[in-house]
Amino acid sequence: MLSKHRHYTGHEIEVNRQRYETLAGLLRQYAGRSVQGARVLDVGCGQRAALPLLFAANGAEASAIDVEMPTYRMNVRAWRSLLQTSGIHRTAKSLIRHALFDRRFFGGLAQACGVALRPFPCIELRVCDIAQADLPDGWYDLVFSYDVLGHVVDVESAVRNINAALKRDGVGYVVIHLFPSLTGADCFEWVFALDPAYHGRMPVVVPPWDHLRDNRYPGDSFMNRLRLRDYQNAFYRHTTVIAEVHQREGERLLPLAPRELLAVYTEEDLTTAYVAFTIRRRMP
Repeated sequence: MLSKHRHYTGHEIEVNRQRYETLAGLLRQYAGRSVQGARVLDVGCGQRAALPLLFAANGAEASAIDVEMPTYRMNVRAWRSLLQTSGIHRTAKSLIRHALFDRRFFGGLAQACGVALRPFPCIELRVCDIAQADLPDGWYDLVFSYDVLGHVVDVESAVRNINAALKRDGVGYVVIHLFPSLTGADCFEWVFALDPAYHGRMPVVVPPWDHLRDNRYPGDSFMNRLRLRDYQNAFYRHTTVIAEVHQREGERLLPLAPRELLAVYTEEDLTTAYVAFTIRRRMP
């Protein structure tokens, strides 16, 4: 974790800047409005809640939900909630990250995006599972989510709730990290090994697709193990999909995949790392 944050913070700042620009562009293109005054919702904002904070700093009415209390503000309520939901190990990691790296992260993010993030702007926070969330119907101009639905048990309900939360003329953007892919179990050694921004900083000791084989290096978070076609079925059934984009990885490593894997998973399953759905609300 220390190695990751020490060398990777600059890259994380750039990733969040690019994501914000992408989302603001979708809001203009499909909802026909600027960020100022828009109602936006981040599904699975993470502990830093960086994207809703950026939207709020640019004048949006920003909301966020996550199963854990975001900890960008150091306060007793946040740490108590995190300890209750995630245990002492994860809470300790979050405390270390917050103490050593968050000031640098938010300072760099504010500078990169040309906004003020200190003091933090006000965002509406909900601690809940998107599949069980009671969201206002037809309320948001933009609903977005990055790398979250792979950790959700009831994806069908999650997609229905995202659809229902959108305004009729709103837009949704959901990016999913696919479990059967090389990095699909959130194996950070492979994430960093394949990322040019991190290349060479962390040696790979985990065998390719270990999470589909012996799982000798299990991740520390729940994964629902769904495949691309499962997400496609849910999104095309419950939303109006206007774009679907795939990002591939690990194709040159396919010869290292045991034959028994290819009997269970297709090559597309093993090499499609991400799928991004751009959606409109599907009306009853």
